[in-house]
Amino acid sequence: MDIKETIFSLRYRKGDSIELVSERTGVSIEKVKQILKDQNNIIRETEDELTVDEVSELTGFSPMWIKRNIRKYNHFISPVRTYLFKTSENPIGFAVHVFNKDEVYKYCEVKLKMLLKSADNYLQTELNPTYYDGYPYGYKRSFNTPKIQQVYTRFKTLSSKPFSSNHWVGKLNYNNRLSHKKVMAEYRMPTSITKEFKLNEYKHYEKEIN
Repeated sequence: MDIKETIFSLRYRKGDSIELVSERTGVSIEKVKQILKDQNNIIRETEDELTVDEVSELTGFSPMWIKRNIRKYNHFISPVRTYLFKTSENPIGFAVHVFNKDEVYKYCEVKLKMLLKSADNYLQTELNPTYYDGYPYGYKRSFNTPKIQQVYTRFKTLSSKPFSSNHWVGKLNYNNRLSHKKVMAEYRMPTSITKEFKLNEYKHYEKEIN
C-alpha cells in the first residue's frame, strides 16, 4: 500500500487516533488531517453527511470505539450507509461508516447535557451537607479538594458557552461513569433531563477560595 492507503486503513479500518496514525506512518498530524479531509470529501455524497473520521473528531471517540459500540452494544447512533473502501492490498474493501450530520449533532448535544448534568449532580452531592446520626452539623467536602476541582474545571469549561459555539468538540468522551446506554435512551426518547435542562450555580463557592 502507498502512504495514503496506509493512513486510510489505520484510521478507517483499525480506528487508530490521528496521533497514532502520524506516529506509525511518519507523516505529520497536520498532513494526516489534510489527507483524511480530502478523502472525507470524496466519501461524503452530500453536505448532510459525516464520515466516521469526522464523527470521531467531533466526539473524541475513536473510530474503532464508534464501530464497536454500534455493532456490539447499540450504544451509538446508526450510520445511514457504508462506503466500501478498496486498497491495493484489500481489493474486496472494508466498510467506512457514514452518518447523518443532524443526527450526530443531536447526539452530541444530548451527550453534552448529560455530561454536565452528571457533573452537576456529583458536585451537589459532595458540596451539600449529608446528615448522619451523631453528626448534627452534617458532612460535606471542601470545594478546593483535588477531585472536586477536577470535576468543576471541566464542568465550568463545558458549561461556559452555548452548544452552538462548538467549544465541546473533541471533549465528549472523558466521563466513563456516564452510561452510554442512558445517553442513547435519552437520545431516542428525551426526558426532562435534556428537555428542561438546568444547572446549578457555583460562583459563591469560587469566592470562598479566592
